[in-house]
Amino acid sequence: MTKTKKKVPDKLTPLKNIKVARAYLNAILYYNPNDTEQFMIGLRHIITAQGGRAKLAKKMKVSLYKLNKMLAETDPFIFDLLHILKTLHLNLQVKPAETCTDEKPAKKKAQKKNNKKTKKAKKTATKPKTAKKKKVS
Repeated sequence: MTKTKKKVPDKLTPLKNIKVARAYLNAILYYNPNDTEQFMIGLRHIITAQGGRAKLAKKMKVSLYKLNKMLAETDPFIFDLLHILKTLHLNLQVKPAETCTDEKPAKKKAQKKNNKKTKKAKKTATKPKTAKKKKVS
């Protein structure tokens, strides 16, 4: 008897691309920062799109039972989570909280623009004006 591959649901097909998968997890973390259950659901979606749990367990060199146990928890051990992400060619990053909010970068951009305008105004105010020579024809 030959094994038949289970078809990946159409809505999960884009998650085969690692860049899309990364953006998907980042969006979950951004919009649901304290919801580990949503993160784990997203991770399960990516695993399904990447070939399934059995394939991942084989790559990770752990039993399918162990992988299922890791994924069943809503609060997995960080080391288990890092191992799964590494096998999927993903990792976690820690960034300053400032970069996670929409307000502060916008304010910084506005401040930079204002600083540039004031610097230009100061330069034009301090430059001595020279008289231009008129062309005589």
